[in-house]
Amino acid sequence: MLGGRDSNNNRSDRAYYYDGEKDEFEEVKSIPCSSRSGVARSLSDGRVWLATGADDDWLVIYDPVTDEWEILEKEIGVGSGAHGLTGTDGNIHLFGGRIGKDRYRIYEVKKREWREETRMPKKRWFGGSAIDPKGMIYIYGGCWDDGYNDMIIYDSEQKKWTRGQDIPCIKKHFGCAFDEEGITIVGGSNYSSWKTYDTVSEYSFRSNEWMKDVVSLEHPVSESAAAIIKSQLHSFGGWDGNDTFKNHIIISREMMREEEKKR
Repeated sequence: MLGGRDSNNNRSDRAYYYDGEKDEFEEVKSIPCSSRSGVARSLSDGRVWLATGADDDWLVIYDPVTDEWEILEKEIGVGSGAHGLTGTDGNIHLFGGRIGKDRYRIYEVKKREWREETRMPKKRWFGGSAIDPKGMIYIYGGCWDDGYNDMIIYDSEQKKWTRGQDIPCIKKHFGCAFDEEGITIVGGSNYSSWKTYDTVSEYSFRSNEWMKDVVSLEHPVSESAAAIIKSQLHSFGGWDGNDTFKNHIIISREMMREEEKKR
């Protein structure tokens, strides 16, 4: 887990490693940036690649072996609210952001240089991104001049964006995670009112459909971190517009399937 906001709503430069086998957190070396908010994270070559948000617009990497951060580049043209993931090519893929707007850029890890891809159909930040086992890229939700509930899909061979099935409602600042089965969205907030949600929704790569509100959380939450570990959804922290949380919630896919059957 990287950065975010502390209990006083101040941006944080702290970083943590979570061991799913031991269910333990370990604080590692802090991020070498003045403030953290709306970052894009990726994993490649056993290291963490981070496109920073808020006051800084940097590309940095973390090596867990040495517990050291390296600043690769400043003023990368992304800004806060970008989406990031590691492609099937092992490179870092970045989408949108306060500065990036509608750009889709790839940072080639071995060459350490940028490459431009086909721009997204519209400007976007504070949404989500995912990649399926076939290498298709999914961008969904977020906002710009208005809130979005659309999902767009990128075919890297055809260099083309197409429209997918809309997410269940307009939202931004949600926790999101994906694995080989599909995408999971946790909570989030409304674009205009900042109302926060307590719902968890899933998208299946197999059926190409969203399953709306498969389970409800104990309280509404936005700006949380999320991960799927061995078919279990992990949700970390977040806030509800008033209070900041430091809780860790684990929900199994089996439980989500059982809840879905009840509806």
